[in-house]
Amino acid sequence: MIAAPHRGPIPLWLPIWVLVAGFSIFLHGPLPLHSTRTLGVAWEMWHLGQWLLPHHNGLPYSHKAPLLYWLIHAGWAIGGVSDVWPRILQVLLSTANLLLVARLARQLFPQRPQVSRLAPWVLAGLSLYFLFSLQIMFDLLLTAGTLLALVGLTWRDPHAGWTPRWWLLVIGIWLGLLAKGPVALLHIAAPLLLGPLWLDSARTAPARWYGRVAASLLAALALFALWVVPAAVLGGEAYRHELLVTQTAGRIVSAFDHGQPLWWYLAVAPLLLFPWLLWPATWRGLGMRGQLAEPGLRFLLVWLLPTLVAFSLVSGKQAHYLLPELAGFSLWLAGSVAAREQRGERGAQGWLPGVLLLLLGILLIVLPSLVEHGAGDPIFMHAFARAGSGFGLATAALGTLLLLWRAHDAAHAIPRIAVATLLATALWHAQLTASLWPRYDLQPAANQLAALAAQGRQLAYRGRYEGQFNFLGRLTRPIVQIDYDNGPPWAALHPDDIVIDYVHAGQVQVSAPGAPRPLWTGAFRSEQLQIWRAGDWLAARSVIPPR
Repeated sequence: MIAAPHRGPIPLWLPIWVLVAGFSIFLHGPLPLHSTRTLGVAWEMWHLGQWLLPHHNGLPYSHKAPLLYWLIHAGWAIGGVSDVWPRILQVLLSTANLLLVARLARQLFPQRPQVSRLAPWVLAGLSLYFLFSLQIMFDLLLTAGTLLALVGLTWRDPHAGWTPRWWLLVIGIWLGLLAKGPVALLHIAAPLLLGPLWLDSARTAPARWYGRVAASLLAALALFALWVVPAAVLGGEAYRHELLVTQTAGRIVSAFDHGQPLWWYLAVAPLLLFPWLLWPATWRGLGMRGQLAEPGLRFLLVWLLPTLVAFSLVSGKQAHYLLPELAGFSLWLAGSVAAREQRGERGAQGWLPGVLLLLLGILLIVLPSLVEHGAGDPIFMHAFARAGSGFGLATAALGTLLLLWRAHDAAHAIPRIAVATLLATALWHAQLTASLWPRYDLQPAANQLAALAAQGRQLAYRGRYEGQFNFLGRLTRPIVQIDYDNGPPWAALHPDDIVIDYVHAGQVQVSAPGAPRPLWTGAFRSEQLQIWRAGDWLAARSVIPPR
């Protein structure tokens, strides 16, 4: 059985994280396109009564496994369909990951209890971890499965040291597979394949180690097959090929989506690891002597470095793909700080993040003046600047407080930097919401589409439809996808139906009196979203430029 939870007072990071994340995630509606698509697939499964096979716009959806949809359905079965439970679920998952990081720290560094106190602070202080925790996506769930698998792999017996709990490893891998498919194996592969580099028992009996690894993988895949096989049979040949071949090989070898160069993750590392990569103690940790002699640090290096190389070799790349490794980084930084301080290496800490927040705050304060002189995108920067300088003043105040509230060592600096950065990131998110959310809010358009669909009108979308209206409008019929070439024949056959179109804001033309006009218009990002009667859209297409 899993060991009893850590006894003691509730860690301070727990209520701070829950309050800040719980407040921030309700500042605006589901963000297009990731959150709206996730909710759209969950809604389509729900109203079809199809829990086994995810559906997107009327077709089986092979891009994601079903666990997150099932968890959303569990909440809807109790409280009804809304976006409240999916948001609460994201806060619960992000908090669970912080707890799992603390648990893994206790197993990796049993002689240094401060690591389990510091590692959750490091992860909570990562701006991207906070921002991705506010999206209804699959990576938090994948991170939970990965960390649970690693907890099983590094299980520590008080008398025998590291003694893996293979059944817990199996459950963690299985949950990762159900969260995001076979890519979950890539997050756990390095410590399994390189066991002799970090575990004495694997080094002395490699055949036994690899036999148990193989048995665990087979067990996890067998459990995964309980969903895959029925879904593949039910989904048909095209779905089977996409699920079993395209969604793995297509992303690894030649990405059909999110293709990036080999060095991309290194280029975005300052954003991925903000603010910690800009903290001198992080760089001193890279040069710490004897890292390989530290069992916990050795395990983390064996896990993180090969995994980063593997994901760099994968053709498709996105920042959120490395969310499990951000948890690993938090463990490494906390462990290296604890190891250095045990060796007596101390010093003033925290000034650079404080200076950085102060400078960012000043930039936000003077941003309206810069925008007036033509700096930045005319649509987004003007809106962001108009949100007011109060967010800049608050950010500068956090930076000043961090400079004044100096810690005498790195271990005391980590919670202070984490709190300041977490609050600053929440402020920036609030400023983005206040300024730019109207350009991302699709609820008014979805309401219009729902009313038109209720009249029996077929909806058509010019371009690649990402499911952004299905949940928001509770639509129950698929939306037809058209393009600039096949759209006119469709509109000619369905003149009283509806076309959803976008026009770049700079290309919107004023119609002459009496000319056809859209039924509804609204801003979306840097474009204008238009809802047309199909016959009118066909008549006006000469002034609608192709996207």
